Amino acid sequence: CAVSGFPVVSAFSNSAISLTRHGREESATTLNIAEYGRILEAVDEFYTTMPVQSAFLTCALKAHAADAIAQLRSRCGDQVPASSQIVDARIESESTSQSLLSSEFQLPRNVAFLLYGGIYQGVAQHFIYNVLFPQLFPTVAGFEMITVACKVLTDITFFGPLISLPMSFIIKSVVYGSSDPLNDGLKKYQSDILEKDLLFRYWGLWGPVNCLTFSVVPPHLRIAFVASVSFFWMICLSTLSNQGTEGKQKSVFVPGERIT
Repeated sequence: CAVSGFPVVSAFSNSAISLTRHGREESATTLNIAEYGRILEAVDEFYTTMPVQSAFLTCALKAHAADAIAQLRSRCGDQVPASSQIVDARIESESTSQSLLSSEFQLPRNVAFLLYGGIYQGVAQHFIYNVLFPQLFPTVAGFEMITVACKVLTDITFFGPLISLPMSFIIKSVVYGSSDPLNDGLKKYQSDILEKDLLFRYWGLWGPVNCLTFSVVPPHLRIAFVASVSFFWMICLSTLSNQGTEGKQKSVFVPGERIT
């Protein structure tokens, strides 16, 4: 009888152990969900109570990371130069104080995009999206989609082409040490519009994105949402702005040199 009952006792023991482990796993899962919930609540509170600080921090870090990835992509895509080219590059680097070798991480360029991201895409766009636009285009019951369309068109036809994009090129020229940053930055911006279809890329992305921004996304999370999308836009913009300069040993902002 004892022998025949042993498997039954063993089965009960295994079931008890299994139930205990299952209970512990459920408790751990419940704790994890609760922790994630508290983290999300803290993040939401941060964006709600500190909109300016959160906007600057989010967009500055985003722009920094996006440009770093763009530089890494450019470096990985470069071919190894011949030995004579390396010698010429070293000689020219020694004679030109503003030289930036394409094989090195360009810190001034990265700082330029960090400032552009934090100042304009973060702080300035917070005031444009959440302070100025509600005053210019108040929501009227029954005309919500018209209000959204007005905000989107104003952003992609005025603030983007006339303020946002030019500012990014001007800030970059300042950090690179241009003697005429306004002129040099605007020339590079004009070049990218004419030769690299910059505005068509801009409209193709931000038209649909802004429709979601002004219709679905809560106001206090708009900058974070835009930042998550513009992370990939900044990679595109940073890569475009540096095309034609990779492989050249001089900075594009050497005084007297034509910007390409």
